[in-house]
Amino acid sequence: SYNMVQTIQGITRTAQRGNKYTQTTIDVIFTNCYTDIIESEVLTERIGDHQAIKCKLGHKVSDATNFNRIDIRNHSKQNVRNFKQYLAEGSDYSQLLASQDIEAVTLGLSEHLATAYDHNFITFFVPNLMSYYNGI
Repeated sequence: SYNMVQTIQGITRTAQRGNKYTQTTIDVIFTNCYTDIIESEVLTERIGDHQAIKCKLGHKVSDATNFNRIDIRNHSKQNVRNFKQYLAEGSDYSQLLASQDIEAVTLGLSEHLATAYDHNFITFFVPNLMSYYNGI
């Protein structure tokens, strides 16, 4: 719905189940701005058993200048478990639940989630990532 159009039409995943191979279009890009699409394709590069996909749009985004590092967060299974446990057992929601001001509750919950996220998924920096990828 929402006038969305699937841009990827090719097979993006080939998997083996026993003696059978399955091929599906599981990795997709949807848009409701289909007039801006110049091309979309399934690339030969793979990520696990998935093909990479690409969608080229008709508008330009300026290149980042002086790109020297990228911020990365570790979303390991253990960090996700810790995050969920903190939200379930280590958080006191009583003030939020008692409030009649929905805007204050929304703001308070958003701040709580952001703080918990920052605490459980620490940011670390990878220097010169583009140089690394260009050297592959």
